[in-house]
Amino acid sequence: KLNYDFDGFTKDFCKDSTKECLGLIDKATSFNLVAMSGVGITFFAQYLETKSKDTFVFINTYEMPEFSKDNFYEQLYTKLGGELKTGAEPKIEEIKCLLDLKVRSSKHKLVLVINRLDRLDKILDQNFFDILRFFKDVDRSKIVMIFVSSRPIVDQYSTKIKDLFNLASKTV
Repeated sequence: KLNYDFDGFTKDFCKDSTKECLGLIDKATSFNLVAMSGVGITFFAQYLETKSKDTFVFINTYEMPEFSKDNFYEQLYTKLGGELKTGAEPKIEEIKCLLDLKVRSSKHKLVLVINRLDRLDKILDQNFFDILRFFKDVDRSKIVMIFVSSRPIVDQYSTKIKDLFNLASKTV
């Protein structure tokens, strides 16, 4: 008889990967979570949330009407608790302030999960990663970023993006 833990997953589901990911989160190490498309990596990221005491915020590219920086920042802003006024776009500083508030109000880490980062290929440039690093600098000991993709981002973007290792120093 199998013992179920979360939405049909057994307690032994991805035990080693779960342990590794939770260990990286505990160390405040941002990382790239990689799996083939269609195998349920989104469910695995949600499963991690059930195993962690930390606050998870999911940025999901599947919820974006188009793959643009504006749509990315709008989703991040609203998922952090910001309310968009009609026709207004959130400013980078406003997002940073929301991150700061979220971090200060939590005893634990804030985990930003960016699901299917590779779908944002057209907007991934040095400036985009610099802004993500700017967000992480709110508190490096309490903000962790998980970049979910179908291929390792370091392999895919290291020639385009300098200092990528400052954001995702590990691939799981």
